[in-house]
Amino acid sequence: AASRLARRARVRGRRPRPLPTPGLVVLNARFLPDSRILFNAAAPGRRRRFHVMDPKTGAVKPLPYEGYRFVWVAPDGRRFASVDPDGRSVICTVDGDEPRRIPGVDPPDVVAGWSSDGSAVYVRRGWVTLIPARIERVDLATGRAEPFREIAPPDRTGVVTLQAMHVVLDGRSYAYGYGRQLS
Repeated sequence: AASRLARRARVRGRRPRPLPTPGLVVLNARFLPDSRILFNAAAPGRRRRFHVMDPKTGAVKPLPYEGYRFVWVAPDGRRFASVDPDGRSVICTVDGDEPRRIPGVDPPDVVAGWSSDGSAVYVRRGWVTLIPARIERVDLATGRAEPFREIAPPDRTGVVTLQAMHVVLDGRSYAYGYGRQLS
């Protein structure tokens, strides 16, 4: 079944238009600073993999990262953090370079965002059931971690998971989702 990327994508102020991704089921997508689109998609009978699309031409370039999930694009637009099939957080590139493990980040820890200069990532430590969520800033060159903040909803009654952590603007803003079970 054919799928259309982001149903309609607005490119540099132009009218939204569908971007075809024939034979692929798109799971998630992010715009890169140069207007290209990084997306994760699966073909029937295949594992998901990352692709880069030029929305002007419709050209799609598959990247070698098969079975990877989640994506946090670096400020430079060339790198992105992801989780490999073994659950390890890695840095990949839109050029398809060999993925690089993030020092000091092991499963089940996952990236939650980038520093504005791209030298560090914000990392959520532990499982989604760990409440409050502990976020640290990890230097990509050294693996040195600094505490950033603990995050939880103001009313924790019935909260069983904290997920989809996103830290932006060098930590000045963050967002998350949570699951609550009341009965």
